[in-house]
Amino acid sequence: MFLIKQWLTWKYSDGTSMTDHLNNFQRIMNKLSTMSIKFDEEIQGLLLLGSLPDSWKILITSLSSCAPDGVISMDLAKSSVSNEEMRRKSQVHHLIQIFWFLSIGGEATVMLRKI
Repeated sequence: MFLIKQWLTWKYSDGTSMTDHLNNFQRIMNKLSTMSIKFDEEIQGLLLLGSLPDSWKILITSLSSCAPDGVISMDLAKSSVSNEEMRRKSQVHHLIQIFWFLSIGGEATVMLRKI
């Protein structure tokens, strides 16, 4: 019972590693599987998406409306959240470059044209 509760209440926190979250999520699921408790791929995918905070709502909504046959498998959910994490990290890196440029005396109008 403890593992099921842990799996159902497992939540991702923004700013932490999505890879770690996915690995821990999978670890719990593997333990449940050894106890002959199995969930189909679609339920696993939905539970993974349900573990994301509100800041991921746009991805979840987009994925839900664009999923093939309305089915969000675990593999689709994993790849989507991993891609979103990379996109977010890239976006943060780009903003850091802008702030660095501005901090050394760059003009905002030059940077706005590059964005």
